[in-house]
Amino acid sequence: MLDYQAVPTIEALRQTMVDCQLRTFDITNRDVLAAALDVPREIFAPGVASAVVYSDRMLDIPGSQGRAMPAPMVVARLLQAADLSPTDKVLVVGSGTGYTAALAGRIAGNVVALDNEAALTEAASANFARIGAANIQAVTGDLAAGAPAQAPFDVIVIDGAIEAEPEGLFEQLAEGGRLYTIVLPEGAAGWRGKASVFEKNSGRVGSRVLFDAAARPLEAFRRKPAFSF
Repeated sequence: MLDYQAVPTIEALRQTMVDCQLRTFDITNRDVLAAALDVPREIFAPGVASAVVYSDRMLDIPGSQGRAMPAPMVVARLLQAADLSPTDKVLVVGSGTGYTAALAGRIAGNVVALDNEAALTEAASANFARIGAANIQAVTGDLAAGAPAQAPFDVIVIDGAIEAEPEGLFEQLAEGGRLYTIVLPEGAAGWRGKASVFEKNSGRVGSRVLFDAAARPLEAFRRKPAFSF
């Protein structure tokens, strides 16, 4: 009799992601772990094989202009650092099809998911409706300009890497607010950088490094080329 190995279910793959990727990457926040178990990552990456969706890698976003979802462990650790609460108002910049915003929406009271590609905003809105995330609003606009109509925000998460500081987004932080992203140093290879937090206190913004991480840079936050003579 042949011994056929059972194909893992989506739920089993999601559980394995949490147990073997997130927990082993020092993610202990119960709200973040519960959100990762609850949110079906596969609907945010349609057409991608389930085993790949739940692997520890960046995923190209179908239908986007060269965009990618950061690896699950990177997103989860950023959200753990953000220490979201039900009273927080959150802006996710470069939200793509909405996975990071969906995780944040399981914890925070109100989330705005901003993207500059209308097709991605439309997909994100449909995904939020599909999972019953009524507290998340998907909007289309310039990423560097943020969402001034909905500001100020307690937390801003840039769902990708940056090269230049997001000055326009700093203005939309509430007093005591925090912005989380991955900063790529000049000459960075393989999109490897430093996950960092920018904190606004007394109107001034300071930063500190959290951990090493990789993410694809967003064009809106590319470093401006220097002039040479």
